[in-house]
Amino acid sequence: MIERRVEVQTADGGMTTFVFNPEHDGPHPVVLYLMDAPGIRPALMDMASRLATAGYYVLLPWLFYRL
Repeated sequence: MIERRVEVQTADGGMTTFVFNPEHDGPHPVVLYLMDAPGIRPALMDMASRLATAGYYVLLPWLFYRL
């Protein structure tokens, strides 16, 4: 499983997004994994990692980037 942090450029600035994907070649189904009110925390990172290990390409964006 590969994990990386990217900056997605939006009209309001850069939005940090965590990307998780399997190490083997795809195609892989995409999961847009949205955080809840407390924000991105270890439990969400762990679940995104588990999904990637199962063969999904997971995007976990930081939705509070405008703050």
